Amino acid sequence: MERELRARLRRIYVENWPYWEEPATQPATQERQLEVLRQNVTRLLRHPATVQTTPRDINNYYDIECPLSAGLPPSRAELTFEEGDPEPSAEYFQLLLSAVAPVVAGVWHRFSHPDGEPRHEMFDLVSPEWFATHPEHEAAARELAHIARGLGLTLLGWDVTLQPADADWPVAPLMPEAPDLRHYLFKGYYDDWGGISKPVRDP
Repeated sequence: MERELRARLRRIYVENWPYWEEPATQPATQERQLEVLRQNVTRLLRHPATVQTTPRDINNYYDIECPLSAGLPPSRAELTFEEGDPEPSAEYFQLLLSAVAPVVAGVWHRFSHPDGEPRHEMFDLVSPEWFATHPEHEAAARELAHIARGLGLTLLGWDVTLQPADADWPVAPLMPEAPDLRHYLFKGYYDDWGGISKPVRDP
């Protein structure tokens, strides 16, 4: 899978292939997939999931977010998350659908304030560490992967998305100096997955 993705991304970013002409990445196809995924995230996690990002400007991905407990805002971007903030911990699920390839990736987010210091932790969709404290989410994650396959999508884990990009691919503004595959599959999304910090470049 990684080899095919690299070949596809090279065609897009180096050879300027018009990927949007392919049926699998036409907006109408992706919007249908997006709605099916959103409905099933809501069903499986039992909290309302909403679309927070669509492809525009520098973004080439769709973003579904789902708070994992009642009373939280629809998006993690709306959380107040400052040093000394007494707000209790908050957890979210996020599903990304690439606009340039028929692939998706899932991320669990945990926001907490140990010792008054803000902390943001992220976990892959099928992370054993996440399931150790959230066993109820394992079956949901497996079913979501099955649903994605039924839509013609491949679910990518961090074993693929965190692999280094090819050295000769163009590095866009706001990308890190040494981008991963995820920076091209989900261009514009720059959270530090897995605690791997990669400072972005100036625009």
